[in-house]
Amino acid sequence: MAAETAWDAGAATKGERVTKGEMSAWVLVVMGLAAAVIGVATEVALLAIAGIPVALGGFMLAIRYAR
Repeated sequence: MAAETAWDAGAATKGERVTKGEMSAWVLVVMGLAAAVIGVATEVALLAIAGIPVALGGFMLAIRYAR
């Protein structure tokens, strides 16, 4: 994995030893943050899509009662 290689190279310059468990923990952190961002974006999109018929219905009611 490219990220793993870069992580190991960074640790080698500092004289540290990175375990596979530590690497996978950081991968899980990044994946979790990415999932949270995708989840929020999806929810906003779904709310916008659900709001379109509501707005159209309100517009139709406004036209009906404006007469």
